[in-house]
Amino acid sequence: MALLVKAILGDDKPMGGCLLTGKAFSYIRKIESDKWLAWGRGQGGRFLQVIFVVDPEETVYVIHARPLNEQEKRRLRRRQR
Repeated sequence: MALLVKAILGDDKPMGGCLLTGKAFSYIRKIESDKWLAWGRGQGGRFLQVIFVVDPEETVYVIHARPLNEQEKRRLRRRQR
């Protein structure tokens, strides 16, 4: 879990809609006042969607994680160009 959190956030704070090049999760956006959505590749190379929250102490809690479907993978690849 700690590796997943580090892969999502790295040394940067999440910023809505930004592409964090060089990170495992290349697309991160804010979806609610306290929730973030991240798309990218996990450690095994699979494309994943992860929804998480960050509390005031900057602890990250993963709420949901699942593989991306084919349409989402295409959209992510287009964003990475």
